[in-house]
Amino acid sequence: MSSINNDPLDSQNFWELASIQVASVGILGVIFGWQLKNQFGIGDSIVAIGIGNLIQWLIGLVIIKMSSSNHIDAIENVKKYLGKGSAIGAMLTLIIACLFWFVYQLDAGIQGINHIFPTDNGIRDNVLWGTALGLCASFLGVNGIRLIKRMNVILFPVLIVSQIYALQFYHIETPISWGFSLTALGFVVLLTLVGTINLPTFFRHSRSMADSVLALTVIFFFNIFTQLSSVFIDFDQIISFFLNSNIALRVLLTLFVVFLVINNLLRNIYFASACWRSPTLQSLRFSNEYAIIGIAGTFAFFFIPATPPVIFVKDLITDFIANLGLVLLITFMVRVIIRRKPQTFGMMVGSASWLIGCIAATILSLQNPGQTIPNLFISLGLTALFYLMVIYIEIAIWSIKKLMNMKHSIASDDQ
Repeated sequence: MSSINNDPLDSQNFWELASIQVASVGILGVIFGWQLKNQFGIGDSIVAIGIGNLIQWLIGLVIIKMSSSNHIDAIENVKKYLGKGSAIGAMLTLIIACLFWFVYQLDAGIQGINHIFPTDNGIRDNVLWGTALGLCASFLGVNGIRLIKRMNVILFPVLIVSQIYALQFYHIETPISWGFSLTALGFVVLLTLVGTINLPTFFRHSRSMADSVLALTVIFFFNIFTQLSSVFIDFDQIISFFLNSNIALRVLLTLFVVFLVINNLLRNIYFASACWRSPTLQSLRFSNEYAIIGIAGTFAFFFIPATPPVIFVKDLITDFIANLGLVLLITFMVRVIIRRKPQTFGMMVGSASWLIGCIAATILSLQNPGQTIPNLFISLGLTALFYLMVIYIEIAIWSIKKLMNMKHSIASDDQ
């Protein structure tokens, strides 16, 4: 990456880059540790959060290294390493994933508001809140990355202070049973995986490589802080406290929830719209994509309920993205280690590996519904196995040909 971004209006320092990623975690990100603890216990959750975020940090380092030289977005990064066909597939996959996250974050925000101000008109109020939040995010999203940066820089310290304040409502089970759960680790990695794959979309605005690396380190630290602190926070007690408080405190908490939701929706809108704006897909561009994607997400909230088929598709899309991330990492390492390898061959192998991983994930999900994490790890294993087997065979053939050419060359010299 060049040391200074040529566009001073878009050049962002490490704090601005980190603020966008941390402050836009949404309601699901804030309560993630609490949900993980309820399912796996405190000990397993703490271990999974530590290891899972370290894995995400390492993946993030590779992702920003892959895309830093030309300030390219996530789709251009896929095109650079896997070709245009995979870039189009990645675009469709990421847009669908962002729409699903739009729906789930919107639903989580509305559920939070309903807990603060419970009413008897649940369905009507959900429609009103969903429409208001979705359209508000769509309208604000038109302003693009500059508004997202300003909002998140303000909300970032507010989120951290709020999390520290919430720690007074702690609940610790003693003694803590320590262990390691591969399933819990999978959930931790999947929580921010889409965001990690999409880091180039935001980090292309970085003013320097040093800012990008430091931003990633700050993100790693505060993600761990947010998730670990929520392991010990009793959110049921917080809701009970505010329900018995005066109206001013309840309104304040509602505003906090609203800002969390809108911030996350804006990031999802920018994720998806950046796909359409990518130079790789100029023929697919359309105007006002920010507003259109936001409105599409709002409509999706009403027409895509959290039914088993919808959850199945959401999990499957996440598996596709996980396999894409693995293929990008392996392709990058192969290019670094085996510099002589033609890039076209690496693109073909990477694209084929991703396709096999997606097919495996689909078959496994159909055969073993509900086994989200085990299915994911098996599909990742098959993806890596296919890629490495092809590389192994190709290197073996190259080595044999090289030795035979050397032998013929020596024989010719002797004659």
